[in-house]
Amino acid sequence: VAAAEAFVRGTDTVLEPRRRWPSGVLRTGTVVACEEGRALAFADDAGWSEELARCGNGPWSDEVVAGVVQVLVRWKARWRERPVAVVPLPDPAAPGRIEQVAEEIARIGRMPVLPLIERDGPPPGDGLASGAHVAVVEQSVVLSADAGEALRPVHGPVLLVADTYRTGWTMTVAAALLREAGASAVLPLVVHQLP
Repeated sequence: VAAAEAFVRGTDTVLEPRRRWPSGVLRTGTVVACEEGRALAFADDAGWSEELARCGNGPWSDEVVAGVVQVLVRWKARWRERPVAVVPLPDPAAPGRIEQVAEEIARIGRMPVLPLIERDGPPPGDGLASGAHVAVVEQSVVLSADAGEALRPVHGPVLLVADTYRTGWTMTVAAALLREAGASAVLPLVVHQLP
């Protein structure tokens, strides 16, 4: 059982980047935001579902954080360039939780944590069309006032880490803001990709 669990937990979920902005939003045309990303678990992942459920909306367990670090270990062979900073994407439903993951990644990778993204306002509702969904995200996801200055000395890709990922639009908008502020590339890393 332990060997089977280890095998299942060693299979990462690939996050494909969004390619085009939907109509009716601030940005148009081709998306210049995220690179291909990774998630620790997808939906009711056989290796992680029980542990993720045990965490609920509380802090991620040491086991989950260690699992995210192992995703990075497996993923690094595919990077064009090593990330040089970690940017947490806060979740208003679980304040402080993704910052815990970001701090551990930064400690192990000897990188700074740059808390550059703020979220204000309600999340998009379920069932919205892409354009309406992105319009809500564009209003609620913003960069801190000093983001450009904080990114100026950072030469290289940043890891954008988040608790969950469903449509990919929140991650895409946040990554686009980071690129516009000067990040050379944004690598998305997520704990749980939702169906």
